[in-house]
Amino acid sequence: FAVRLVEKGGYPAVVLVVSLFSIWIFRAALRDLIRRIYSIGAKGVRAKPSENQQLSVTVESNSGASGELTNVLSSQVDPNLLDLRANSIYAELESRGVRPEDRETTLVRLLAASLIRELWERTYALIFGSQIRLLQSINENYTGLPEEEAEATYRAAAEQHPEIYNRYPFENWIRFIEWPLFVRREDGRLLITPIGRGFLKHLIAQGLSFDRPA
Repeated sequence: FAVRLVEKGGYPAVVLVVSLFSIWIFRAALRDLIRRIYSIGAKGVRAKPSENQQLSVTVESNSGASGELTNVLSSQVDPNLLDLRANSIYAELESRGVRPEDRETTLVRLLAASLIRELWERTYALIFGSQIRLLQSINENYTGLPEEEAEATYRAAAEQHPEIYNRYPFENWIRFIEWPLFVRREDGRLLITPIGRGFLKHLIAQGLSFDRPA
């Protein structure tokens, strides 16, 4: 699947997959770190000690799991820019009266929303028009769309653009919207998921065209 994304100019999507995987790997450290942070600056992230620590610590790039997470983030975003944005987030939370004990829940929910939105935007950069039309058809059918109709949509697009679809069999084509959980299969039918329906709403809200190439 990653090869298909690269072939379609989808290197950013591969980066997204790696980013999501990294966040999943370090999710426990991230939650703990967010809860304990009290300062972010040029010298690093300063955090209160965890329950099993006796001394205060400064989280540097070599400080175990949290340090690994810092390295992952710093490799993708300039550290100074990351610090600047992080400080603005803390200022925003303070201005909105978010209590320290509510900070973790608020930030995790904001992170979740940002990741979902990024998934939609990355998908839109790569998706075929035929796949959007399929999503629309599935969304319009409460009981789902028979897979045979999905295959008919695929064949119609393949006839119009053989130079593209000759390289992508039906299963690869359908997997592109099945992999990010936009649709699910059930008893030979395709049903849209909340993520898939949200993607269509995102296109409308952002004024993005449904009429994509291929």
